[in-house]
Amino acid sequence: MANRPNFLFIITDQHRADHLGCYGNPIVRTPNIDRLARNGTRFERFYVATPICMPNRATLMTGRMPSLHGARQNGIPLSLTATTFVDIMRAAGYNTALIGKCHLQSINGNPPVVGMPEADPDRRPPPKELSEADNSLGRHGRYDQELPSTWAREPNFEPSLPYYGFDHVELAIGHGDKTVGHYARWLKARHPNPDSLRGRRTNSLATATLRRRPGAQECRKRSIRRHTLPSVR
Repeated sequence: MANRPNFLFIITDQHRADHLGCYGNPIVRTPNIDRLARNGTRFERFYVATPICMPNRATLMTGRMPSLHGARQNGIPLSLTATTFVDIMRAAGYNTALIGKCHLQSINGNPPVVGMPEADPDRRPPPKELSEADNSLGRHGRYDQELPSTWAREPNFEPSLPYYGFDHVELAIGHGDKTVGHYARWLKARHPNPDSLRGRRTNSLATATLRRRPGAQECRKRSIRRHTLPSVR
């Protein structure tokens, strides 16, 4: 199929609709997204499977609700055995690539906890091979591939490919100027002291500046009121 289309799927992380120029925000400037909206389709009513990051990303990847794909909360990874739309496109002959934030596995710095709660010494636990509802979980592969500690501990670490269907992966793990993964390697190769570019752990400069701007809070309130969706009855 020489004329089949290419697909570019862009997700802006932690980005509310009322923080876009095309949805009427008078302060935030988003010219590139505004241009996409102007030349494409802009929804006034759009609903997600869940407002939580990992579960909804897993829904976008699988087309299934969190109750089915199993990633019901942040910290619960999407199963490496899940079939994603990327797997299907790859099987159809597409070259697949992921560049940026993935967050289909935990990124919070704590290893994923798999197993039963702390055992009651007065009760007899089930045998190890029956301690999980899915006793094949340990054979799926690594569920620590997006943990910052994994990348710190293994300097040459690379995710196992295909990663949820992606043959090429360049990960940006985390938020803001604390991002690690492939991004940290890219930055280190281009700057003699990349840590000097990273701010303090809590950077409230932007928030403080916004608060000091005359009328900024009222503009924000008006924007929120204007774009609050009606409740579903």
